[in-house]
Amino acid sequence: GGKAVQQQQQQQRSYEELILELLLQAAHPALHPLLRRSSSSLPALVKEIVDLLRSPPSSSVALSAGAGAADADLPCPAEELVALGERALELEELADVIRCQWPSREERQAAHIKLMRCGIDSPQALLTALSAPRGGVMPSLPDRCPLNQLLEEAGFKCLRRDTIEGLVCELQFRVQQRMEVVREGDRPLLV
Repeated sequence: GGKAVQQQQQQQRSYEELILELLLQAAHPALHPLLRRSSSSLPALVKEIVDLLRSPPSSSVALSAGAGAADADLPCPAEELVALGERALELEELADVIRCQWPSREERQAAHIKLMRCGIDSPQALLTALSAPRGGVMPSLPDRCPLNQLLEEAGFKCLRRDTIEGLVCELQFRVQQRMEVVREGDRPLLV
């Protein structure tokens, strides 16, 4: 009883620490306190970033700074905040994909940790790692999947064929939802 709870708490800390580590690596140093405050709550981090970007500059700074006033109240350039927000959204979307495949919190976190330790830290990276090296056709054997090769090299158990197929379907569905074809003149464009 108590040992299992302790192990689950350790895994939770490990998961949160890994998320924080990934975000810290890519973030401007001025954003590190924001990341540490938000811990590993990605939705809270994204909300805080949006609030920072939306907040009006203080009037005294705006009057004296002129055109650059918008960035004057921010801890770093706005582009850095946007990049961090996009990174957090990628990690959150990857967590959503994983949640669809592994409903148990413990399994989900373990899978997420394994993927991140293998360099899979976004839905696009996961789709790329699940794709066959040639032609986009899934290999006939799951052990030939590039992701399984990465997992095996890192000392983790390989994914089963049905898990791979489920992940690919979920990721392709998400990509298709984001695409839109519009007409610009006489040529269709993919947006």
